[in-house]
Amino acid sequence: MRQTDIDIEKIKTLPMFFIIGSPRSGTTLLRTIFDAHPQVNIPFEFPFVLHFYKKYGHITHWSEHDILSFYEDLTQNIKWNFWSFAGWRIAPEDLQKNMLKYLGEHTYTELCKSIYYQFNSYFDKSGIQILGDKNPTYSTSIKQLKQLFPEAKFIHITRDYRDHVLSMQHVDFGGKLTPMVAYRWRSFQKAIYKASGSGKANVYSIKYENLVSMPETIIGNACMFLGIPYHQEAIAFYQHKEGLIEAYTLETINKYHKSLLHPISADKINAWKKKMPAKEVKIADMVVGKWAERFGYERHYKHVNPLLYGYLLPIYAHVVIQFVLGLFIRFLPHKTRNTIVYRNSIFEKIYEKIYVKLRGL
Repeated sequence: MRQTDIDIEKIKTLPMFFIIGSPRSGTTLLRTIFDAHPQVNIPFEFPFVLHFYKKYGHITHWSEHDILSFYEDLTQNIKWNFWSFAGWRIAPEDLQKNMLKYLGEHTYTELCKSIYYQFNSYFDKSGIQILGDKNPTYSTSIKQLKQLFPEAKFIHITRDYRDHVLSMQHVDFGGKLTPMVAYRWRSFQKAIYKASGSGKANVYSIKYENLVSMPETIIGNACMFLGIPYHQEAIAFYQHKEGLIEAYTLETINKYHKSLLHPISADKINAWKKKMPAKEVKIADMVVGKWAERFGYERHYKHVNPLLYGYLLPIYAHVVIQFVLGLFIRFLPHKTRNTIVYRNSIFEKIYEKIYVKLRGL
């Protein structure tokens, strides 16, 4: 569905939803399912909305200079790992032409919606009813997203933190440290829980384990939550192998998303029980703590050796330092801020080498 022309008034009325949760927890699977839905437009992961909010969010009257600057940032300035605006398959001339339609009195939200709408999916579309965005990094930014999109709904997917740790150890982002990965899992779930518990966010929670065990039921309920009809072809996304490979590239599929080429499977549930060393399980259980049970997961070790706290002290100290630095980083230019935020710190790199060597990971 190539959007070479847009209807500003129509796009303005389309609702938004966001898929949130820790990376490697089923967020890409969920995005792909909704991408295969004929009435949903949900682009590949590319977190431009909050990245550029500081620079453009205040604009209510757009000049040609403003729009062309935003266009240049979109097409050139977010270059990180697998983030690439090129995957949205929007012809540059069409994007620029349609963005320039927003000269004058328009909000940042309106312009962002028009960009989502122009995503050119490999799946057939027939009357878009809702726009979506999948970005794990947005899990701690629900408040900001609600300010931009007051009507937005959120689908939160969570996965057993021990299986999440195992999965993170096989990718080249986010680090391999069990305590750090477990801490980030807890931080994401805690932020989402607080946002949804406050009543200020419309959040529907899904467990990865339920999604892969009974996909028709779970996706049917999610569609009802979003106010759209359920379509069987959504969970048959894997039948479009050629499009998926072209969209992600075969290298990226093999590296991160092999499961997208096959029917939904529950084979990876509780993999930690066979593959995770007991000490790693103890560490993950201790770091996550009561948040395990709060999200429906039972800790294997509820009483942990106090000596482990000394083992994890450097990690906790590092987290505190990161939090303090984060208060200052938010005031930096977006390109500088992104470079700092999405690179592992020197501490993590050094500690990870030692940790991985000691644990034999």
